[in-house]
Amino acid sequence: MGMGGPEEYYVVVALAKDLVLNPRSCSAGLLKTYRVSPTGDKLEFVHDTQVDEFPTALCAFKGRLLAAVGHRLRLYDMGKKKLLKKCENKHFPNLINGIYSVGNRVIVTDVQEGVFWVRYRPRSDNQLVIFADDASPRWIIHLAVLDQCTVAVSDKFGNIVLLRLPANANDEIEEDPSGNRSLWDRTALGGSSQKLEGN
Repeated sequence: MGMGGPEEYYVVVALAKDLVLNPRSCSAGLLKTYRVSPTGDKLEFVHDTQVDEFPTALCAFKGRLLAAVGHRLRLYDMGKKKLLKKCENKHFPNLINGIYSVGNRVIVTDVQEGVFWVRYRPRSDNQLVIFADDASPRWIIHLAVLDQCTVAVSDKFGNIVLLRLPANANDEIEEDPSGNRSLWDRTALGGSSQKLEGN
């Protein structure tokens, strides 16, 4: 992850102390940050960042760090004493188990509810907004990004599914004329107002 200058690279390691899987808990969750030496052969400890749950997935995103902390997706930036939380989305149902960055879009997998497409809105609100999700719940094991609009997923039951954003999908969430933001729209299936197409 290149959070510093253009020539600085960092490695972030997610740790959980006294982890219990059922019910899900830990005594401490940490993000340990290390600086990679210019020659690439050494790691220098920079700092620890304490988080309230255990981190389950990490992904570099535009010089920052996306971290899944339980059911929350957080965007962190480098600070002098710890990572600085810039924004957070708490609208994922269970436990995030994968984060994938594709251009301006982020693809997130939930352990029980499938795939979510997220857009980062830096200028106006500094928000991570879910703009599309899976119509069917899936217990995702792995995801492969095929292009910016298509992914292949496998679930714990041995199914492999291709999911694609509809051709008319809009990731530019705008305010509607009534003054309520469309990013809060919900459908009968729950989640976002746009659904993925699956084969």
